[in-house]
Amino acid sequence: DWDDDWIFKDKRFNLMDDDVNFLKFLCKNFHPAVRNEKGEWKKFLSQINELLNADGYELYESGEISGRSIYSSRKTENSEVSFKSGKVIKCENNTYTIKGQYKQGSDAILFEVEDKDHNEYIMKVIV
Repeated sequence: DWDDDWIFKDKRFNLMDDDVNFLKFLCKNFHPAVRNEKGEWKKFLSQINELLNADGYELYESGEISGRSIYSSRKTENSEVSFKSGKVIKCENNTYTIKGQYKQGSDAILFEVEDKDHNEYIMKVIV
């Protein structure tokens, strides 16, 4: 009798700390070997893609197996604009609003952010 979200907290899956693992996990949920072809999997895929799109990612049809689509993940064209001023980012313990870009390096972008109590911080986003 586990909580509904147990899989996200289980360190064996490492879904909360690693975007690559999380995206692979999502793709595996739509693999022909596990999805119910008569179910609403296409609706769920669409909803997940709407959520991922806000962060500049998508699940896309990357091939076929036995005439059925398999999916992979990739960055979308709008991935660079996903952190524009005014965007609200919800984290585990707080919510932050991006005020603007602070600095950009080759591996990361630093943003000025503000929490709900108007405290200002610098947030590092790995590219």
